[in-house]
Amino acid sequence: GSDYNTIAAYLSIKQNISHRLIFNSGVRYTYTLLNSKFEDDSFYNFPFDEIKLRNGALTGNLGLVYLPGNGWKLNTLVSSGFRAPNVDDVGKVFDSEPGAVVVPNPDLKPEYSYNVEYGISKSIGEQFRLGFVNYYSFLKDALVRRPFNFNGQSQIMYDGVLSDVFAEQNAGEAFIWGLSISGEWKMPSGVIMNGSVTYTQGEDTVEKLPLRHVTPLFGELGMTMNVKQLTSTFKVKFSGGIPFEDLAPSEQAKPHLYTTDGALAWYTINIYNSYKLNDYYSINFNLENILDTHYRPYSSGISAPGFNAVIAFRASF
Repeated sequence: GSDYNTIAAYLSIKQNISHRLIFNSGVRYTYTLLNSKFEDDSFYNFPFDEIKLRNGALTGNLGLVYLPGNGWKLNTLVSSGFRAPNVDDVGKVFDSEPGAVVVPNPDLKPEYSYNVEYGISKSIGEQFRLGFVNYYSFLKDALVRRPFNFNGQSQIMYDGVLSDVFAEQNAGEAFIWGLSISGEWKMPSGVIMNGSVTYTQGEDTVEKLPLRHVTPLFGELGMTMNVKQLTSTFKVKFSGGIPFEDLAPSEQAKPHLYTTDGALAWYTINIYNSYKLNDYYSINFNLENILDTHYRPYSSGISAPGFNAVIAFRASF
């Protein structure tokens, strides 16, 4: 059995330096405790009976918001973060792909991130808003999957197959950068148009390889109409693809997840309706993935739902 506990304390400060300049800052200390016991060794005889991890980290952020006027807003943020290994990272045995098995690693440490971002937005009254955000993150001691030895062996039998041994390890440094653009237009007719698109890129700076689990370009476009008590939203959700040669090596070794062309692009068409009965009750009727598109979110082991109709009754007090 396993247990995982987190204790944290934080302090945040927000100060209006002037009517145009806002300063905010925060600091947080987090302490995690993880115990994972391996009581049944009939399947594998682990060289340890229990994994105990105790990790503490101090993280923080500094931010500035500048309002020059005429609907403009400029903001910047510098921050740090940390993620302690969880039970899944340290205590799970599974086959990530055919011919490979991932085993526990009792020596895992937290991974840390150091981040910088800035944003610019412009509003014209209540009718129009356009925003842009750019960010960069550096990961230190990143948890990456690497070849590993189990009881001195680089290969073991797993489910009747001789498999290469891998484990999560603090073997990497990586960067992630990206940008996001969003906008909203409230038309005189009452129709609201909105949309957003996000692009992200990452690289393992040790191996000079694409970083695992960095999503391709994605976004959504929507149109919302309000007619008395009825609110209807037409929304298109989309995701770009990643050519096979640009996938991380660990992803290229998963033919059950990707085609020979790599991760495929997709889009879905959806309609969301909400009818407000009164201040407390409403009825929702949604049509999701109307074209019944067969697609799989990036790096997911299962396909997303096909055409889906949802009827819901909501009560709020």
